[in-house]
Amino acid sequence: MSQEYNTAPNATLPMGWHKFLIYFSLWASALFCVVTGIMTFSGSHYGGYAQEMYAIFGGMRAVDIAFGLIWIAIGAYAVLTRFALARFRKGASQKLTVLYGANVAANVLYMILASSVIGVSLWGEMDGSSYSSLAVSIVMIFVNRAYYAKRASMFAE
Repeated sequence: MSQEYNTAPNATLPMGWHKFLIYFSLWASALFCVVTGIMTFSGSHYGGYAQEMYAIFGGMRAVDIAFGLIWIAIGAYAVLTRFALARFRKGASQKLTVLYGANVAANVLYMILASSVIGVSLWGEMDGSSYSSLAVSIVMIFVNRAYYAKRASMFAE
């Protein structure tokens, strides 16, 4: 069974953003998600205080294990999305939207669950970069949808 790949048609639209996504951004995102997943799964994101954290807030261990696996899955999905975009597969831009949406949803859900286990709202404990990261992910959903909507004809099967 041979696999055929779509190649970029002679496009008149610039593809710089597309190339940035497939050659750097999605690989970096995958690496970041996998590293975050491993750190969350192992508890090492507590900086050596995982045992103390889990002794006080036992439910955090289950949350961290679940979200460690979720982050690793999101990292794998980033690689899958990268190859779909690089091969101009139909539905590739939707995969990118799902990827950004999953990133936002996982961050928000982790904060909600961690807050409920700890009993204190962690939203006030987030620094500006955490809020910025969420905002950027949300904005990127709309930016990428607009970008790829103009290039939809390039992604036909």
